[in-house]
Amino acid sequence: MREAKNVAMNVNAKGFSFELNIMDEDLIEAVILALDPPINQGVPIRIIKASSQALSKSQSIFSRVLTNSKELRELADDVKNLLRIQRGRI
Repeated sequence: MREAKNVAMNVNAKGFSFELNIMDEDLIEAVILALDPPINQGVPIRIIKASSQALSKSQSIFSRVLTNSKELRELADDVKNLLRIQRGRI
């Protein structure tokens, strides 16, 4: 049996979120691709990410509407590239 992966679930007044270790690229990709069934049923998914840099006052907001499997796959690929960049900074 392989070692268990840590998944933190956060529930608050704003919503529900998962927090995954950036080293768990396969698990992160699986979570993203799990959005495929509602997209295929015609439910667009808006991905929103807000971030700020440590020791900085700058903030960025990213929004992307996914309407098909190809766009979802592109998002998964973009996230994998970002994960590789972040792991290089550790």
